[in-house]
This record gives sequence, structure tokens and C-alpha cells, in this order.
Amino acid sequence: MEKITDDPGWTIAQLYWRDVAGLEGWLADQGRQNIQALNEVLARGATAWWDAYGGKDNIEVIEPSNTAH
Repeated sequence: MEKITDDPGWTIAQLYWRDVAGLEGWLADQGRQNIQALNEVLARGATAWWDAYGGKDNIEVIEPSNTAH
């Protein structure tokens, strides 16, 4: 990589954006396959988290206090 400036922010940005094409390729191929596999697993038996508590109507919502921690 050719050094254009002494600004470290510029160098970091160049390193970050240099492999955007590689990331896009991974997302289009392996990333898409990962999401499809996850969707297949979820379709086989995922349920909403609130079902463990008997449904949304059985969940008690508690308002947070205004005290700082």
C-alpha cells in the first residue's frame, strides 16, 4: 500500500476498505449459505422465546427505575 499521508485514520480506512470485494464475495457465497442453513434449522422447530412462559400475555413487564448505577 502506498503511503499518502501520515494520518493514522487514513491508513486504517485504507486497510479497512481494501478487502471490501473479498467481503462481498464471501457474503454472496458462504454468508448466504450460512443464513440458509440457519433458516433451515429454525424452520424445523424454533419457537418464540415467550412460549416458554405461556405466551406474551403471561409476561410481566417491569419499568426500570430511574436510579443511576
